Amino acid sequence: MKHKHAELIHAWADGAEIQIFSKLFKEWRFISEPDWNKDYQFRIKPEPMRELSDEEVDKILKQHDWYNKSWVDMVRSIESAILKKAKEK
Repeated sequence: MKHKHAELIHAWADGAEIQIFSKLFKEWRFISEPDWNKDYQFRIKPEPMRELSDEEVDKILKQHDWYNKSWVDMVRSIESAILKKAKEK
């Protein structure tokens, strides 16, 4: 049977930075030597987000027709896109 963290173990062996979720601190933390316990949550450290230029923001707003939507609709749409991208990784 395949180990729960098999894909992360392979990524770590190939040099990926691994993080573990700390229930105590309620945040993701760097771990140099993961023990790959099946009861813990691990992930590959995400790439830092970069700041968008005004032109990029304007393009996104136009692309999704957000000029005519409420802030709530915009936030829901952004959250949906982020979750979709996270699941693809």
